[in-house]
Amino acid sequence: MTPPDQGLCFGPDPTLRGHPDAAFEPINDAVRETTPSGALLRPDESLATLFADPNAEGDVRCLYDPGTRSFYFTDIGYPDAGPNNPTAPTNTEVDVAVLNARGLATYRFDTSLGGQFFGDQPKTGFDNNALVVSTDEYYGDQLQYEKGAIVVAISKSQLVAERPVVNDAVLGPVSLAGNPVVGLDPAIDTGSGTEYFVNSVPFLPDGST
Repeated sequence: MTPPDQGLCFGPDPTLRGHPDAAFEPINDAVRETTPSGALLRPDESLATLFADPNAEGDVRCLYDPGTRSFYFTDIGYPDAGPNNPTAPTNTEVDVAVLNARGLATYRFDTSLGGQFFGDQPKTGFDNNALVVSTDEYYGDQLQYEKGAIVVAISKSQLVAERPVVNDAVLGPVSLAGNPVVGLDPAIDTGSGTEYFVNSVPFLPDGST
């Protein structure tokens, strides 16, 4: 598929014998796990299988957290609306998969603000407390209007424990002087309980460009 949206992360895989060092490389709609030198560790899988979501759409990220010895994978998903209720483009969620010594667990979190917006390009980071995902929100008949970025903060301790229900909080949409902010990128492993973000916008705080 074009463009080849790629994720890449490295760490020991506790679900395989001997906990070998592994490289996970998800691209668009499939994921491959290899040794650092490129030898396959298991057969390729679709994102639909990894996330247990037949509507997994890509923009995939993967991160390894050495503090909790866990891998986190995220991508765009859509609620399964059924054959008589087609999935709407403005009803997105972020799929989250967690892999650690407990196995693989999958979760879904709304990024559509109640089914009204298309949450694009999930960008993922984490601190000591939360896995943090930011998506750019779009609306309109051609998804041509920007609403701004939202931040989904997800309990990391509950993810790592692979609890049946995991708490999250949604912040935003974010704007600056009334202008929607998109491309809000969370830091990876801040080493503290504080999360940081970077962003580049083409206008000044007073709204001028």
